[in-house]
Amino acid sequence: MKIVFLGAGALGCTIGAALTEGGHEIWLINRSAAHVRAMVRDDVKVDDERGPRYVKVRATTNPADVGPADLVVVLVKSLHTDSAMRGALALIGPDTLVLSMQNGLGHEEVLSGIVGRERVLAGKTYVGGVLLAPGHVQSRVEGKLTVIGELNGELTPRLRAISNAFNGAGLPTTISHNILGTMWDKLLVNVATGALTGVTRLTYGKLYDEPVLKATSLAAVEEAMATALAAGITLSITG
Repeated sequence: MKIVFLGAGALGCTIGAALTEGGHEIWLINRSAAHVRAMVRDDVKVDDERGPRYVKVRATTNPADVGPADLVVVLVKSLHTDSAMRGALALIGPDTLVLSMQNGLGHEEVLSGIVGRERVLAGKTYVGGVLLAPGHVQSRVEGKLTVIGELNGELTPRLRAISNAFNGAGLPTTISHNILGTMWDKLLVNVATGALTGVTRLTYGKLYDEPVLKATSLAAVEEAMATALAAGITLSITG
């Protein structure tokens, strides 16, 4: 499978390297020339549970270098979704699928407006990565689940093909008939911890040792859950 990562920072390099080792044709696209030069020159250095190693990948700043793909995985920051996809239409062929694995909500609608809703899939992953330097990532893959789904909830052959590719590369992946609920599940984690850890500079564990902060976190989650339910979303905790 020819898979392109649009916005190949730490997470894109982590997943892309695993899929490369799984035998797929992987392209990593990033706007940082220094990052791309390092990958082209030295390959991607991956530090993960298996130890440090170099993985040979294809990398570029220009989507026109790549041509049509089977799958485009979008990992750019939310505010860049529209411009990045419009600048990468060279990746879209007759049968190309576009999978958003971004944090937050609403990316699928943006992508649908550009490439057509029939192409767009949604996903969430708990794979972790930190960019230590251009072309060098620290990765956490083992036991980290990825979930993908159709926007209409159908369990389709194309979902299974992507899931099989990821699982075959050592990336535990399942398909969901309720991907929107899965996306909200992950959002609740971010709601509980993101702002408070950023403001207080406390770790997750220490955050909940402070009664006022713990209460604030729980109140934020309750409000987010109420919003999801009002929008007709089935959360795992309620479904």
